Amino acid sequence: MTSVFGVRFYAWSVVLFSDENMKGAKNCYCDAGVFFEQMKREMENILYEQEQIGQRVLIAQKYLLKRLKLQRENSLFMRAISKIVEENGNRRVLELATDLHISSRQMERVFETNMGVTPKKAIDLIRYQSLWQEVYANKAFNILDAVYKYGYTDQAHLLNDFRKKHGISLKEAVTYAEDVAYLQESADILM
Repeated sequence: MTSVFGVRFYAWSVVLFSDENMKGAKNCYCDAGVFFEQMKREMENILYEQEQIGQRVLIAQKYLLKRLKLQRENSLFMRAISKIVEENGNRRVLELATDLHISSRQMERVFETNMGVTPKKAIDLIRYQSLWQEVYANKAFNILDAVYKYGYTDQAHLLNDFRKKHGISLKEAVTYAEDVAYLQESADILM
């Protein structure tokens, strides 16, 4: 029997749980032990013994709360992330640095250490996630409004950026997500 259990973090919170800073983490496909050696060692044994997913979730939550390293929180980084999220990723790096009263280079170092990416990449990812959440949740989604809201130059720019990140077109992604939701609802009814 094979079982998989995963923990997903917001990209900006990973550093609060890891053994190392996030330098070099971008696009890293590596064993969890690289950044979470102690956590992997301790959780593997505890979770392996549990057969019920609900028990695994409770144990993981308790363990992670105990493991949270608030002393690693960088207030400058968190203020930057907060501004980016509030504005759905519609933010320029230079404007953000100016608002935080730091140089662009200092902001790059802070992001590299805490998230493993440049501020521009973080902004880009948050903009994409915000856009996808709106597309999926808002049945009255208007692409022209989204172009303005998310700071794209035009509709083609938005659609090309979405395809680049999602791997399929916006329309295909919505259709696929609706099909998956329908299948899940059907499976729930049968149970």
